Amino acid sequence: MQVEEIFQCESLDKYLAFFISHTPIYEGATGVKFCLQSHEGKKYFLKPYPPKKDNKIDHQFKLMQEAYETGVPMAKPITLVKFTEGGGAILSPWLDGLSLSSKKMIEVLFVSPAYQYRLGCDCASAIKKLHSIPVENNITIENDISTEKKTSLSSHNRSDRYKKSLDQYRENTTCKHFHYYIDKVMHYIESIDKKVLDRQFSYIISDYSTYNVMLQNDTIMCVDTDTIKPGDPWHDVRHFCGVEIMHKGLDYLYCGLVHQYFDGDPPKEFWQFMRFYQVFRNMRNYSGSFKDTKSSKKLLAKLIDSVNEMQNDAPPPWYISYNDIFKAIIQTSSDSYGFIFHMSRVRILWVLTLLKIFVYGLIKISGRFWTMRRLFR
Repeated sequence: MQVEEIFQCESLDKYLAFFISHTPIYEGATGVKFCLQSHEGKKYFLKPYPPKKDNKIDHQFKLMQEAYETGVPMAKPITLVKFTEGGGAILSPWLDGLSLSSKKMIEVLFVSPAYQYRLGCDCASAIKKLHSIPVENNITIENDISTEKKTSLSSHNRSDRYKKSLDQYRENTTCKHFHYYIDKVMHYIESIDKKVLDRQFSYIISDYSTYNVMLQNDTIMCVDTDTIKPGDPWHDVRHFCGVEIMHKGLDYLYCGLVHQYFDGDPPKEFWQFMRFYQVFRNMRNYSGSFKDTKSSKKLLAKLIDSVNEMQNDAPPPWYISYNDIFKAIIQTSSDSYGFIFHMSRVRILWVLTLLKIFVYGLIKISGRFWTMRRLFR
């Protein structure tokens, strides 16, 4: 029997025995995965899942198959293997390539803005194909979600969910400062333009970033696609361009993704959405931290800064408007020196500041030197 046709097995160890080799992979936050090689010389990727996901994995496997058939660039989900002792694994072809977050890939991208921009556009095209599947019209989920959930999806109203989350954060801590900023966010939700929060639900990867994108034969491929679920499509764009996970020097990559996804400059509501989600992330981090510690105080300060910036609809510092970046890409598409010059113009104030600090320090040191010399004459 071919390994692609094995749907049941006693355990993970028994299944791994069907292969010549099984190399464990410890990258990522979802446990160990495996690179497998069969007797026919084929290589596979195996991602196990725990028994607690037994009731969800069938639906997830169907979503992965549907995403692949829709044209999302990803490895084809071959087989869903179930173990009699509980749990199972998803088998797919092995992808040879480089992660966009790898050191080697970043070195290549940094000196090539045109390449950065093109890959960013490809990343946007990949998730747009997934986002094109509306949740309401998808038959495969009809038996997998409750009536209450269907109503929530059809109304596109997430304000109540955010308010419930804020109430939970309030219950988790007695910090008066935290409660004050919870009230500010609650008031913001009630007064904000609904376009910032309410959109058509679609299927999203929910963990879309440079860490989960691979370049294979100069083609973008999505990896770890077993996180597909109904959600806000802007979440995938926001997560990819999140300030905390950004690699320095990849502005063109992020701009390319945003421009391609929105067919130009995004609406102002998108920047508000990015900052609003950052507030919730900071709230979750602070709510789960140990109070009255140095780290918790830093998290609270970070939360305060994000709440104060919450209503700001201006683009972040890394973003370059569509027209400007388009001209820059044309000018720097053939060599990297134009890119270096362009980036130095952006950072000229930073360079001058460093130079000023250096000169000031030099003058201060030389002054002390001459003072000491006079004393010991």
